[in-house]
Amino acid sequence: MLDWVIEIVDALVPIVAIVSTMGAPVVIAMLYFRHINRREQRLAEMLQAMIRSDQDVPVELLHGLMALRRDDIDYLPRGAVLTSIGVGVGLFGWVGADSLEVVGIGLLIVAIGVGYLVLAKVRRDNKPAVD
Repeated sequence: MLDWVIEIVDALVPIVAIVSTMGAPVVIAMLYFRHINRREQRLAEMLQAMIRSDQDVPVELLHGLMALRRDDIDYLPRGAVLTSIGVGVGLFGWVGADSLEVVGIGLLIVAIGVGYLVLAKVRRDNKPAVD
């Protein structure tokens, strides 16, 4: 009589495992972005309340608001570190482990690092000159 319940549970176990494994990073990313969004909203509300009450807005608050945007990230050190890590992993795969898969992973990391280096170069070239 309970055989059909056991069969359903046996069929659901791998489905639940796959969904929870694949869904966990999505849930974590959603929670992270929700936190960032709420923080920005709280800061904007505080700024609006200060403006409505004719208070002076502290410069530190404006700097905090600008820091949330992270437009001034220096990609050069990040690109150099990732390129170095990629070269190290690739050399380990080629010499140490004798595995082309590890070399491929190293080349992937190198490609990401080179992308950051190119981005750093392009951003530096596009910055206006400071007088």
